[in-house]
Amino acid sequence: MNERRKFLRFTTDVGMEYRTYQDRQITGLSFIKNISREGIGFFISRKLEKGALLDVKFALPGDTRPIYLTGEVVWISESAEKKDFEYDVGVRFFKIDTLDRGRLIDHAYTEWLKSSRHP
Repeated sequence: MNERRKFLRFTTDVGMEYRTYQDRQITGLSFIKNISREGIGFFISRKLEKGALLDVKFALPGDTRPIYLTGEVVWISESAEKKDFEYDVGVRFFKIDTLDRGRLIDHAYTEWLKSSRHP
């Protein structure tokens, strides 16, 4: 399988809320599993269609200001990682505030630094 990502993804575990724009709106809670400059990966219980737009809201650990973004589902697959969630989803940012994107990248980088330290 060819890797098509332009940016590194950083592992995280942040709670989130989502809402789709579909006729039959789907809402729920989930966990972001990784973050990059252009998107997020997370777990979900209900299948979304590729191309679906959704609003996402989450707060980074230690930060009380939520981050809001709109994204597009670019891939979805059955989850092998989390028993409580049936699918893994990749979402590309469609709309996100520049300052929020910076906060997100700062968080991902900080978590990466923590995980990269050797005893």
